[in-house]
Amino acid sequence: MRVTRRWLGGVALLGLVSASPAAAELQWLGVHGSYYELYDRGAIGVNAREELGHNLSGGLRIDYVFRNGTVTWCVDADAQYDLPLNLKRPLFWVGGGGGIAHDDPNVLRRADVRPTASAFVGAGYKTGPLLPYVEVRLRSQENARLIFSMGLRF
Repeated sequence: MRVTRRWLGGVALLGLVSASPAAAELQWLGVHGSYYELYDRGAIGVNAREELGHNLSGGLRIDYVFRNGTVTWCVDADAQYDLPLNLKRPLFWVGGGGGIAHDDPNVLRRADVRPTASAFVGAGYKTGPLLPYVEVRLRSQENARLIFSMGLRF
């Protein structure tokens, strides 16, 4: 699918405007670094999670992948289930979701936007208001590839 710069900018602006009032009520905001096996490159990103009840939360994840001469963004929405292990500080979770990969070799002139699906497992250690974590995602975007992430939620 081909999209224009105006379309992509409009979607990004709409996402920022709609997320702003809700940001004060989010369970977690976070930052992370990732390694994308598909691109053989690193990435940085932000994520947000909102509690839905019964150990279930919904999340949004946005990554920028560092690639030479190409602009690559990946956006995912997912559901996460926190495993009820009755441990005080360590947390373990599983989840899955879907999203899009925006890949633009012409730097925002014309981009390829492809749907993706993902499944993931993660572990974190809650230290007061901070949650350092690691996560491994299996993402399907033509081929299934791994994404390794380390981050901090606050």
